[in-house]
Amino acid sequence: MSYAALNLYRILEFRYPNGGQTRTRIDREFPSIQQEGGNEAYARRFLSGIGEKTPGRFIYYSYRIAVAHASSRYPSDPDEAAELQSLHVAADILRLLARRFILNELGLSDSRYNE
Repeated sequence: MSYAALNLYRILEFRYPNGGQTRTRIDREFPSIQQEGGNEAYARRFLSGIGEKTPGRFIYYSYRIAVAHASSRYPSDPDEAAELQSLHVAADILRLLARRFILNELGLSDSRYNE
């Protein structure tokens, strides 16, 4: 699950390679994700774990940096049950953000029948 979260984040970095740009993008898009039908439970679970941080900052440091560059400053242990559950929640949110990015920024369809 750690690689799922990391790879979904990397999709966002495709257009915004600077960490600050990507965090800003997440913060700007998260309210829209939160309000879309069917996403309320994902958003509620995610927000319950981020404390005072913004969504972009939390995702960047807790998942992007921790998974890709695990260290004592940014620990990540996907074998720990709490961390695994947190990674699932992050992957759910990042999947929604990546899908929104692919549709809106890249102009690609999510239908397999469109060319």
